[in-house]
Amino acid sequence: MAVRWNELKKTKHPGVRRDAQTGQYRLRVQFKCPRTSKVLDRSRWSMAETAAAAAAERAGFLEEVHRAEYNPAGKKQRRTLTDFAQLWIVQKKNEGLRPNSLKQFISALDKFILPYLGDVYVDALTPMDIRQWQIRVGGLRKPGGGRYSQWTIAGWVAVLRNVLRDTVVEFGLQVNPAIGLKAVNKPRSPKANRYLNLAQLRQFLLLMEKWHPEHYPITLILALYGLRWGEAAALHIEHIDEEARELRVVQSHTKGRVSRTKTDTHKYLPLDPGVMLVIKEHHDWLLASENPGAEKGLLFPGRFGDYRLPGSCSKAWAKVCKVMGLGWNVTAHDLRRTFQNMLRQAGVGLTVQQALMGHSSLSMTEHYSQVGSDEKRQAIGNVVALVNYVKSKEETP
Repeated sequence: MAVRWNELKKTKHPGVRRDAQTGQYRLRVQFKCPRTSKVLDRSRWSMAETAAAAAAERAGFLEEVHRAEYNPAGKKQRRTLTDFAQLWIVQKKNEGLRPNSLKQFISALDKFILPYLGDVYVDALTPMDIRQWQIRVGGLRKPGGGRYSQWTIAGWVAVLRNVLRDTVVEFGLQVNPAIGLKAVNKPRSPKANRYLNLAQLRQFLLLMEKWHPEHYPITLILALYGLRWGEAAALHIEHIDEEARELRVVQSHTKGRVSRTKTDTHKYLPLDPGVMLVIKEHHDWLLASENPGAEKGLLFPGRFGDYRLPGSCSKAWAKVCKVMGLGWNVTAHDLRRTFQNMLRQAGVGLTVQQALMGHSSLSMTEHYSQVGSDEKRQAIGNVVALVNYVKSKEETP
């Protein structure tokens, strides 16, 4: 039967105790693990005949355990994943990461990543640790008993991958422990296939202009330029360059908080003369109606002069969709998908498509810089011609 440490007789030497029955000495060492920062406890029996000799042996035992557990970390101070993640969040906040994204990152780290990997030192993380973590979180269940969706788990994987990518640079690691880490294959949502065809888009725009002129200008911008809602709603009059006939998309907003665009890219889009006329007439109407937002320079302010929220057009869009018999209600992202489909039908090349859509990927960053304003103007012109934008005063649906 194993003898407990507390059952052994103390000696004057720390970490050395004696078994009163056998006279044998027991050695014990405690130290902070260089890999996980947890306190480790190691012990073994000694063949020493005296307590002093056992104490000397204990010093060698401690050194031996350290050699077995310790993995040199170089000159940089070692940090656990929890320590690094806290600094990483602060850095992302200072860089202007959108509040919603920051909130999602913090939630994923605090609830689903750090409880499993947070105590491990960054330089001691291995690909096996990451794979085991992925297996564990894949089996987690919600408080109500249901499983987390594959989209949710894929989001956790993406956050961990982003954090570990930055640890490679920060600590000069030779290997990224997340190398080969892949998110689960997410089934394509039925909503991902929703877009308006040419005839539907023409009818949708014409009905919006006729029945909901206050919502028509922002709807037109969303449909013919593929902007995200936050990008369109954050546009100011100063973002229009009338001389160059360009629309500058340089910011976005989430619930009234202005930040950078989702992909941190600026887009300079050519303005069609007909679209520019619609925007100018809408701004003049806002000024005449003394909308506070117009005085602030907002292109598409809400009724009370603040930044428009996505739901501000929902009822109008739903009414038009019902009359059209679509069977589903159009959203801002549906209009974005419609724009991308229009680009494809207009014969616009993939590189120009991605530049206009504002998609961000490492493989396309270099290509973006090569897409000139003439190419963009031609692409937008092709889309406008394809949609055959005409003022509803001259046509009826």
